[in-house]
Amino acid sequence: MLNWRVAQALVKYGLAATASEVAFVGVLLLRVRRMHSYNIQFGHAAGEVLLQQVQDMIGAALRPSDRVDQVGDADFLIVLPHLPTPQHSELAAARLQQVFAEGFILEQQPVRVEVAIGIVVAPEHGTNADQLLRRVVQAGEASLASVQGVAVFRQDRDGDPVPHVALYEAIRNNRLQAYLQPIFEIASGRLVAVESLARWLGPDGEMASPARFIAAAEQTGLITPLTRWSLNTSAQHAALVTRHYGRAITMAVNLSPRALAERGMVEQILEALQLWEVDPQHLILEITETTALQDPEASVPLLKRLRDHGLRIAIDDFGIGNASFTYLRHLPLTELKIDHSFVTGLRASQRSVHLVEAMVGLAHKLDLRVVAEGVDSAETLACLNELGCDFGQGYFLGRPQPIAQLLTNCLPEGGKKRSLGSEMRQ
Repeated sequence: MLNWRVAQALVKYGLAATASEVAFVGVLLLRVRRMHSYNIQFGHAAGEVLLQQVQDMIGAALRPSDRVDQVGDADFLIVLPHLPTPQHSELAAARLQQVFAEGFILEQQPVRVEVAIGIVVAPEHGTNADQLLRRVVQAGEASLASVQGVAVFRQDRDGDPVPHVALYEAIRNNRLQAYLQPIFEIASGRLVAVESLARWLGPDGEMASPARFIAAAEQTGLITPLTRWSLNTSAQHAALVTRHYGRAITMAVNLSPRALAERGMVEQILEALQLWEVDPQHLILEITETTALQDPEASVPLLKRLRDHGLRIAIDDFGIGNASFTYLRHLPLTELKIDHSFVTGLRASQRSVHLVEAMVGLAHKLDLRVVAEGVDSAETLACLNELGCDFGQGYFLGRPQPIAQLLTNCLPEGGKKRSLGSEMRQ
């Protein structure tokens, strides 16, 4: 959570300084990655020294008219008035990345700090402090997921912030919905699992983007009640789907990094399973590389506890991160989900075929089940079958849908199984 008072004062300074000019104001949110891990390893006193050094290095790289202050546990807000073009804010971010990439000596020890930087520019992205701050937080979240570590706010990607009160009321009054996307065993065509995906009909009457309202929940402290709702609803649906088919259908649920770090999360997961009488081995918790490696000292023991209780752990979006082999070595994984970007390229690129084949082979050597995301055609499905991929998920096999629609579309005995088999034989 940002110190909103300090942050607003900084942005208001930049807007006032440029009010009488034809110029732009850049607002950058710089986050030090894995600061929590540094504190655990070296202590909070050393962490404070590091953060002061970070702030001093930022200040040294700025112009006299620029301002920087710490506004969060590992967050620094940087205001750049008098910019001749919006692109100068990106040049400043690149300069800061270069400064930290070079590393430095702290208390006679070499230190290299990784940073992620979100960017907004006034007046392009807003004309008041509140709007600019909300949008730079969204850009900051996007920068954490970016390979480059920098993200400029984009209306088409980030949109306007989700109303906090409306989301709070939707969670409290159970106005969210769990849509289920089917996952099929490729060789047999059997429905074996579904992934639970939260959906929300927002206050404007439109279906809100899950990426937006889940990010908003993480930023505003609502991620814990949202996760609790998702776990309880998913466990309930798992029981209903299993009863409908007369056999176990596994439920996959996404777990965000902030939710995993919440105290008592393991107990909440186990309580939901017990309440709805769902066998732990029929729940898969899907985590991303960001979830696993944002704070590995804390997340790995928690995931091992869950695995010890019988739950399955899947790594989502495999192949797009920069530390894939690290988490394969350390995490108690049971399944691997190949990112859709590799799967959709199977028909057009022989290199994609070789990459997916290598991923499948590696996963099987590690005794991991493999799910291919983004299956979009019969040809892709047939190719995955030839490569030995275990399971498929994607719009060709079934879109996310309410539970009633899923139970109607995917017949208990053979209906979908026969159609999948015929598609692969074509």
